[in-house]
Amino acid sequence: MIKNYFKIALRNLLKYKLYSTINLIGLSLGLGISMLIFLFVQHENSFDDFHVNKDRIARGLWESGEEGNVSTSASTPMAFPTTIKAKFDGVEKVTHYVTTGALAKVEGEQSIDQSLHVVSADFLDIFSFDVLKGEKNPFLNEKEANQIVITEDVAEVYYGTTDVIGKT
Repeated sequence: MIKNYFKIALRNLLKYKLYSTINLIGLSLGLGISMLIFLFVQHENSFDDFHVNKDRIARGLWESGEEGNVSTSASTPMAFPTTIKAKFDGVEKVTHYVTTGALAKVEGEQSIDQSLHVVSADFLDIFSFDVLKGEKNPFLNEKEANQIVITEDVAEVYYGTTDVIGKT
């Protein structure tokens, strides 16, 4: 049955060449433009637009590897803030960002293997994330590098509550 449909379609394409060409060009243009619009929207939605000073925030990328096999990452080395401030005038604040895995224990019992995002002290000054409990400044001071910030969802999963200040 389907074989007959394809035969009829092919006969009509060959019989009405101008009409078929116009339709195929229109279909190709429509699909191509739709793909470009999708890529543009996807690119625009890949950035957080809710930050207060979004027009003054830039993202640096780190390239690593050898020629012909270079990978680009949003993770930046620990020396990134110091280097950027030294090389560029007018930079107010800089933070580094590294994603890493960690194995930890929640309240001495449950071991978790969680992806962590390690940032420097200026992170919460640059980005306008709301702090729901506790204070914003003590989270990320350099003297106490063992502090963490977790989302409500993570607190619920591992502690069963969002009131987790002071828990280990």
